[in-house]
Amino acid sequence: MKSKETELRAIFDNLPLGIAYLDDQYKFIRINKFFTKLTGMRQEDLTGRPCYETVGEYADDSTKTGEEKICSFCKKEGCFQTKNPAVIERPLKDKFLRVTTIPQLDEHGETHHLLELFEDITESRQAEEALRKSEREFRRLSQEYHTLLDAIHNSIFLLSPDLKVLWANRGASDKMGNGAPDLKGRYCYDLLKHAGGPCQDCHALECFRTGNPVSAEVSFPDGQIWEASAFPIRDDEGRVNKVIMIYRDITSKIKLRAETMRASHLACLGELAAGVAHEINNPINGIINYAQIIADKNSSGKREHDMADGIIEEGRRIAGIVSSLLSFAREQKKEKIPVSIHKILSDTLALSQTLLEKNGVHLKTDLPLDLPPIFANPHQIQQVFLNIINNALYALNQKYPGTDEDKRLEIIGEPISRDGRSYLRMTFYDRGTGIPATLLGKVVQPFFSTKPAGQGTGLGLSISHGIIGDHDGRMGFESEEGAFTKVIIDLPAVIDRNSFTGEAADKS
Repeated sequence: MKSKETELRAIFDNLPLGIAYLDDQYKFIRINKFFTKLTGMRQEDLTGRPCYETVGEYADDSTKTGEEKICSFCKKEGCFQTKNPAVIERPLKDKFLRVTTIPQLDEHGETHHLLELFEDITESRQAEEALRKSEREFRRLSQEYHTLLDAIHNSIFLLSPDLKVLWANRGASDKMGNGAPDLKGRYCYDLLKHAGGPCQDCHALECFRTGNPVSAEVSFPDGQIWEASAFPIRDDEGRVNKVIMIYRDITSKIKLRAETMRASHLACLGELAAGVAHEINNPINGIINYAQIIADKNSSGKREHDMADGIIEEGRRIAGIVSSLLSFAREQKKEKIPVSIHKILSDTLALSQTLLEKNGVHLKTDLPLDLPPIFANPHQIQQVFLNIINNALYALNQKYPGTDEDKRLEIIGEPISRDGRSYLRMTFYDRGTGIPATLLGKVVQPFFSTKPAGQGTGLGLSISHGIIGDHDGRMGFESEEGAFTKVIIDLPAVIDRNSFTGEAADKS
């Protein structure tokens, strides 16, 4: 019997679980060795003492005495009250314990002793806290990641193997989902091209198939050009189970590249035209001189004299056109000088009037002779005028493919005063197709054009607007769709006419 008791005692002391036996006054009757190890207190220091004075929640509270230190749980929900086992978790020094209390009932069902099991759950609690901390960090990083992706203007999708959107950033929602907050579950080919199945050259499918990144340019019917890039995402076994698609609008970049090439071609053409113009000048001067000799040898009124005068007049007109072409093709310097608006418009019409007449446009100019000069770079202002006239010609031809009495372009000049300053206002008024009210505010944006794709770069008015702004002027528009368009340009006038010297006029 004694050996059995010794065996039970050995088991009791060596279990990896703190065990304490308490009486109905919460006093320790017996504890095992593991309990002393957990609490760091000796058995002789605990036996006979109430648990709430040694390991309770108020054990270290000097403001409480006696039974005031009984744990709040034991007072309200403990085994003496409920007669049921209870489990609580509580800190003890540098540990965290799970305490299971099992009531020992007598034959009357009253609790006379308590068996308490103390389990060290410090490591598991630390692991749980680390997991919670990791989850919080993951949520924070996930939020920052989504905020970053939403801030990117490019369209970004995460696609499944059947090309369904698993996630999309705000840029994709704004561009393809009409602002829909969530594109999840929709097929990418439906979003991109409103198609009923995958595109023939689907880059996402190629990425799924090869496992390699894919990049290419994609064109859309409305003229937009996007750069599409597909990047594979692999699972733990190395198989591609998702693909990230990034779409970047490169329409402006492509148009700018094409416009740069066009500008280079125009520059070469300008050099060629200047060379040809120089070659034309010599024979034209010879023709004019010979015609003058014929006119001088014949008296006025004779057929030969009149024909010579006609040759001289046409020769001088050709010489004027050549002079204007050379002036426009000449390298433009940035300095501004006092210049007559009549001179600028005359040089402009020398290059465009024949084209207007050929297309049946009725041109009317109304520029009073006493208009003040402007302080400007004449070549740049000529460039602006040419662009506006060409736009008017296009709009008139669209509305009137043939000849028509209303196929008109009026150019009006007048002095005005605004904000205490004097300006020269030039109004170009055509009765063409007009501009829709919804587009009127966009016409000076780079690469925006109301012309069909391939018939306009969308840079002419943008450049012109910049030139007028650089001259401290203002460019405005009035238009009614299907009726008319007015381009109104205000340029600062030179009030001190003494600064408008003959030399400056000659330079213009």
